[in-house]
Amino acid sequence: MFRIRRGASAVVHTVGSSIGSSQGQGEWQYSHDVKVRLLALGLVVWAAAYAWVYVESMRDQGSTPYWWYLAIIGAGAVPSLLAAAGLRSRSVLICGAVILAIAAVLALPSIGMLLLPGVIAAAAVAVLSPRRA
Repeated sequence: MFRIRRGASAVVHTVGSSIGSSQGQGEWQYSHDVKVRLLALGLVVWAAAYAWVYVESMRDQGSTPYWWYLAIIGAGAVPSLLAAAGLRSRSVLICGAVILAIAAVLALPSIGMLLLPGVIAAAAVAVLSPRRA
């Protein structure tokens, strides 16, 4: 929002977008919640795609995937799936972000960098989510 002031005694004119000025607090909160849910859903899709790439790359190398590693990825994605469904527990979301970060560090020598956007998205969901249990 920008304010234009002309002179010391002039009236302050507020210039804002039509969306921001016409929305009430309830509408803004709804919009914010939808954005957090969509980000959480995108994170779940990213983690699933990462797990698929991991399984395929391990099979291409002629070895079997480590199922405990896939369980770690799943455990890191479950809190975001719950956030997409409506759960808003910040501590659970922070735990999910930490679990995904651990999974990324474990796979750094191979494809762990592909999980970095998921870790960033998990941290963003945890920060942007309201503090409700």
